[in-house]
Amino acid sequence: MIKVLFICKGNIGRSQMARGLFDKLSNFKSEAAGVSSGSNLKLGKYPGTENVIVCMKEEDIDVSEREIKQITPRMVEEAEIIIALTKEVPDFVSRSNKVQFWNIDNPKGYDLNNTRKTRDEIKTKVEILIESLKGKK
Repeated sequence: MIKVLFICKGNIGRSQMARGLFDKLSNFKSEAAGVSSGSNLKLGKYPGTENVIVCMKEEDIDVSEREIKQITPRMVEEAEIIIALTKEVPDFVSRSNKVQFWNIDNPKGYDLNNTRKTRDEIKTKVEILIESLKGKK
């Protein structure tokens, strides 16, 4: 079965929205991770941003219990497709021929309406991705 890895800077906004939408709209496996390292990435229980949680609940998706993960070489190896929602990725990601870069602004600091716009932009790209995967296993 195809496994898609969604990555962004902190694994609390774009990658969580993309994973939630992908999981809801498809039958494929997915995972999400952040590329920040050290104290910049708060691993463990999802700290959430209220606007991300609210706009995802509008899609009947609960991201509030998600776990924050840091990307690893193993995740890259195990994924068939890697969707980078950030330009800043580790070398082991950028060297992979499985990476697709989506130009999506980080919603950090956005109000709810702008977070919704980001979600909707991600949803459109996720729908296109799912369509491209139809017939694949």
